[in-house]
Amino acid sequence: MSIRFNGTDLRSVLSETVANQCRVILVKDQRVYLLAERGGRRPDGCQKLIAYPPRWCRPANL
Repeated sequence: MSIRFNGTDLRSVLSETVANQCRVILVKDQRVYLLAERGGRRPDGCQKLIAYPPRWCRPANL
């Protein structure tokens, strides 16, 4: 099985990892997604940029 990510979302996460000189983290909890190890945060403390594969829809609250 392969997982494919949306190019626009993935590009944003990869740009953030290059800017922060950190790693890309593959997370698997209720969903599968990629994020920067030291990425920016929203005011509520959640990660700002997250790349979700199109097959698994984004959570409704994002």
